[in-house]
Amino acid sequence: MTSLSLFHSPGRTITLRDVLHAAALRGDRPATDEPCPVRDAAEAERASEHWRVEQNLIAGEELDAWLMQRHLTHEDFLRHFRGEAPESETHRLARWWIDGSITLWAKRHAEALAALAATSTPPALEHLQHWFQATAGRFGGENGLQTFLRDKNLSAAWLAELAQIECAHADMQNELLAPAALEKALRAMHFQLHRVTLSIAKVPQAGAAQELSLQLGQNPATTLARLAQQQGFDHSEQRFFIGDLAPDFQQPFLSACEGECLPAMQARDHWRLCQLVEKQPPSLNDPEVLSRVQNQVLQQRFAELSESVIAWQVE
Repeated sequence: MTSLSLFHSPGRTITLRDVLHAAALRGDRPATDEPCPVRDAAEAERASEHWRVEQNLIAGEELDAWLMQRHLTHEDFLRHFRGEAPESETHRLARWWIDGSITLWAKRHAEALAALAATSTPPALEHLQHWFQATAGRFGGENGLQTFLRDKNLSAAWLAELAQIECAHADMQNELLAPAALEKALRAMHFQLHRVTLSIAKVPQAGAAQELSLQLGQNPATTLARLAQQQGFDHSEQRFFIGDLAPDFQQPFLSACEGECLPAMQARDHWRLCQLVEKQPPSLNDPEVLSRVQNQVLQQRFAELSESVIAWQVE
């Protein structure tokens, strides 16, 4: 099963075996199996159906094709949702396919190969040496690493090639996350990364919402939260990035000013009135903003690099 070809890259065919061993050397693979929730037959069926909806594998033929492409059986599939502990490598692989781990590891390996293909100069010798030292350290030292290679029947040439691939990925990542590159990306994401704080009041009728809005307009010193509390309406506060909203809902928050009350919105059994308490422009000094910008830069660039050099065999 581990000989299954996952994708092609320039001059290489990458198998499931390659991806699994690379993930283990990076420290991505779990050392032990985490227990899954044990379910009875009905619960397992509901859990598997929910997963199939999420994966858009609703039709039986679609699930059959998905399992066949990965060399799995329906029993492998069902025992995962029943929460049975893996008793073989096949069971373990079934779990990693279903929970998405293999997909993540394969995508990460493909991105590293795409980075290597885009590199005009090989990684520096000291960078390669540092990678070997760090990798050996995950196995308790050089002897532990050599034991792993022997147990998995991996050659020194395979390991040397992986070092080139991983160092190319790290070099590319460092280049993409340089301060100037992040500042440029932040400018492109500026509006979506405004952080908004809303005060929200739930009122029973449209008239009550209109009255609250009028009171806020007549007395700018007061707040929606204070008025809602005085009049016994449920109220709460929410913070979010404008970009997390569906595109159709973003514009009112982009154009609104702090203190402004947005038009009342009708919900199923109440009306919702919102006051914009704060609108904070993004800064790379904000850890969450920084993380989002970094993720966007990496995902976009590695996707661009992979598109031209990676041909997937298993979608």
